[in-house]
Amino acid sequence: PIVEKKSNNAETVQFLRPFGAQYKLVGEERTESYFLYPFGRDYREKERICWSNFFGLFNYDWRFSSEKQYREGQFLPFGFFRKGYGLESDYAAVWPLGGTVKNFLGKDRSDWFLWPLWIKTYKGEQVNYWTPWPFVTVRKGDSQGFALWPLGGHFYKENAYDERYAIWPLFYRHQYWQPEESLKTGFLPLYAYEKTANVKDLSIIWPIWGHRWEKHPHYEEHRILWPLWVQGRGDTRLINRWAPFHTYSENKAHKSNKEWFLWPFIKQQNWIEQSVAIHQEQFLYFLFWHQEQKNAQT
Repeated sequence: PIVEKKSNNAETVQFLRPFGAQYKLVGEERTESYFLYPFGRDYREKERICWSNFFGLFNYDWRFSSEKQYREGQFLPFGFFRKGYGLESDYAAVWPLGGTVKNFLGKDRSDWFLWPLWIKTYKGEQVNYWTPWPFVTVRKGDSQGFALWPLGGHFYKENAYDERYAIWPLFYRHQYWQPEESLKTGFLPLYAYEKTANVKDLSIIWPIWGHRWEKHPHYEEHRILWPLWVQGRGDTRLINRWAPFHTYSENKAHKSNKEWFLWPFIKQQNWIEQSVAIHQEQFLYFLFWHQEQKNAQT
């Protein structure tokens, strides 16, 4: 199976396994080649050349016409560039020396000089400064704040959120009003509390004791030395865990249940896929495996 070639009216395909493959679309002047996929890829059409290597770490895209050329690429983590798209979209950067990158790592724009000594990022109307990263942070724009990591920090946006921390990650308090009102606060590992319109979760000296309550659908859970002892009861869920001796869990909405004896030795579970009811038993996961399937309706 090393060498293979196939062709029809639409395309021609060639393989040299396991080294590469090439696809040519007839009439579209388009060729796509792979070398030791996914390490290398080359894409060409009438007015475009694009290639990428090493799982996308190296990328280059060149679009051209008789009037103009557009080029962009990244050679992670050292080089970034985009040229020909106009002042609002073009950029160039060399890490860690300096430059500008746009629409990268979830930020609209990132500027830096002698990283990590000075960094500036934009996200919407929010601007963050790090001097140096990640120790000193200043936030301006539609939200405000300052942090001296790991000693403490405070960031807030009116009617949106208020985030505070001290001696990171030991003490924190995050309160949000958008998209829904919620609160997360704690002094780890002594205390942790979470509250939303539907959930209340409290942990004391984690993981020694914990309690969770959900409003809809109703569910209440008690935890001691999590994950060893957990007792949960609700409209659609049930958990009875005395690990590693015995564990039973049930999801009434999906008509499924799972049971362990002396984890990880013996496991049995039941569930339904479409109209098929499945019962399965296992010993040490895959050492012994037995399954029965029946029509769930008849």
